Amino acid sequence: MKGITEEQQKELTERYAKMYHLYTNTDSTLQEIGDMFGVSRQRVFQVVQRCKLGQGDYYGGGKIARLKWKEISENTNSTAQTWTIYQDWLKKFKIKIANNNRNFAFYRGVKNAERESTVETTQG
Repeated sequence: MKGITEEQQKELTERYAKMYHLYTNTDSTLQEIGDMFGVSRQRVFQVVQRCKLGQGDYYGGGKIARLKWKEISENTNSTAQTWTIYQDWLKKFKIKIANNNRNFAFYRGVKNAERESTVETTQG
């Protein structure tokens, strides 16, 4: 893992799992969870979405997403086509990406600059 130590990753994994657990198993709102952990409700939303893919594992969810993007992109002719198929796959997990989100690299595992400007994101 680049950027953080194994110890930091372990701590964050536990922290993100707690956020995900609170969101999925209690009536706590994103804002309430964010307040508990000192982060924004948007960050809690991002953590929850990624954890959905990894069944509570934030980093596992990211790995699954990157592998799926790679698999789809190797079998399509354009980023727009890949993105459409990828969105359909994410819907199976009830993953939401904010409308007009220009920073969805966590799902794809690629730099934003590689994104075609004509690609639309899901609403909701």
